[in-house]
Amino acid sequence: MSLDKLKLSKQLLTSLQESGLTDALPLQSKVIPRINGGQGVVCIAPEGCGKSSSIVLSVINRLKFPFEEVPRALILVPDRDRATLLLEKFEEFNTKSGLRIITVYAGAGIDGQREAITEGVDIVIGTPDRVLALYLKSGLNINKLQQFILDDAELIVKQGLQTQVHQITLSLPKCQHLVFTEVYHEKLERMISYIENPVMVEFEPEPETILETIPQLVYQVPNYKTKQNLLNLLMSETDTYRKVLIFVKTRLTCQNLFKSLDRRFPGEVAILKPLVYEHQGFKSVEEFKKSAKCRILLIANEIEQFINYTDIQYILHFDLSTDIEQYIERVKISNFTDPAPVSITFSTDIELVISRKIEVMTGNKMVVEPLPPGLVIQGDRKKKVVETDSKGFEKSADPNQGAYHEKKATNAKDYNWGWKEKNKLFGKKYKRSNKK
Repeated sequence: MSLDKLKLSKQLLTSLQESGLTDALPLQSKVIPRINGGQGVVCIAPEGCGKSSSIVLSVINRLKFPFEEVPRALILVPDRDRATLLLEKFEEFNTKSGLRIITVYAGAGIDGQREAITEGVDIVIGTPDRVLALYLKSGLNINKLQQFILDDAELIVKQGLQTQVHQITLSLPKCQHLVFTEVYHEKLERMISYIENPVMVEFEPEPETILETIPQLVYQVPNYKTKQNLLNLLMSETDTYRKVLIFVKTRLTCQNLFKSLDRRFPGEVAILKPLVYEHQGFKSVEEFKKSAKCRILLIANEIEQFINYTDIQYILHFDLSTDIEQYIERVKISNFTDPAPVSITFSTDIELVISRKIEVMTGNKMVVEPLPPGLVIQGDRKKKVVETDSKGFEKSADPNQGAYHEKKATNAKDYNWGWKEKNKLFGKKYKRSNKK
């Protein structure tokens, strides 16, 4: 589609033409007309489809030229690097509009940023923590906002900045709300619940290449504890899971999973090249396949070797590594002989970004499997009615509870290393002193 058909302002079209751009990207032609119509929009698209450029074009087209002394567009980004990249995009297409833009983030002086805003600005790009800090210090007036935008919203969730976003939205005037994200999940849905009836725009680009892979299944689970429960539940089906390889990020995770599985399936679980000699282990996958009793082998990504997958029924990815190429090499059909195993991935909301990138790079969608009956979901929020105070903070059920709160899932653990095991795993750092 030609950029002329997007109903952009004349000065913006001139800037685009001077940059050598005449045609709109498929995502731009799909999302910008809806933004121009004034609707609240949630745009879901993979990286590289033009989400940032869609933000820039829609904001410049809406504001057109400098007018008020206070901001009319506020864009929240997850970190300083993305704020800088988005600013560069604006500078590229803002040559004719002359809109005043400032970036705010932690690490720079907050007083200098406050002074820059008071001098007059049209667009503020910032991280949620610094934007909230400026607002609380009366350094940011948001009473005349026309657009409130979240860019890379899934990364804002990943960095745990939902509370800051929520507190900012409590003071927003009536304005247009836009959200751009790679994936959409429950945590993100809760964060943007302030938007009433948004239009969902989901964009799937045509894959450049389609790789032949083994069947890929995915279980979407809320947290690490539920992953463990699901793994134990699946492994209890001994007739189905006769020879299984389980890939995890680190060797320490191998040790923790071994403790959990070995309690339920003694003698049936082993580690490839274990750190602790008491744990059952094998030097190679071939040695594991020859074992009559052992059916589950835990493998850390960091020590992965060439694997012959013959006689293996299932390949499980307990947690996804950021090394996507490593995953793709495991599931290529060229690595297997008939019958090929099945790949199963356990993905939390945070890891959905990685699984989405895998789907884009392979050209194949993972089949989402329903969670099996009997699975215990840790921290199921649906069973808990949360009461909040006027500021949006959760109230304690016990008035005498004080500052006590439950541990986060990332801090919870179901293992307890003794000092001897710590010494074997980590060396002298944890060595017990004999001095009295």
